[in-house]
Amino acid sequence: MGLISSLAVFLVTEKLDLPAEALKWISLPYGLGAIIGGIATFALATKITPRRLLQTGLLVNGMGIILAGLSTKLWITMTAQFIIALLQPAIFVGNNALVMQHTDQNFIGRVMGIRTPLMTGAMLLMMSAAGVLKNTLSLILVYLLAGLCFFAGLLITVPKGSR
Repeated sequence: MGLISSLAVFLVTEKLDLPAEALKWISLPYGLGAIIGGIATFALATKITPRRLLQTGLLVNGMGIILAGLSTKLWITMTAQFIIALLQPAIFVGNNALVMQHTDQNFIGRVMGIRTPLMTGAMLLMMSAAGVLKNTLSLILVYLLAGLCFFAGLLITVPKGSR
């Protein structure tokens, strides 16, 4: 999300041809989706395996990001933002649960302690590169690349025998 999080205003002004003040209309469904998604993920976390949570979140986020990047209609962009946020908690919960399952108990604190700053740093780097990439490539292409990154993450989670 670091790659596109700073580009939402351009999605509104360039793709949707709306004033920057209209950013609230794609932020609102995102916030609502995050709240509902958090509650739903909490309720379903014991019924769905962490890998399946992670995979579902990655797949839906990848598709939602691409849809948001291609959309020229406000309602489609709002729907994409809602769907993206709805499944983001599944990514976080699935990822954290997998780390807990596959890390020796003595190293969980160290793994989480190094992983969090690495993820934050990667997000900051990508947010910094987003403007340059948008100007070099295009807004649509940056959104497509971001969606493809989620699909690449999804492929990594598929067990080797089933690829």
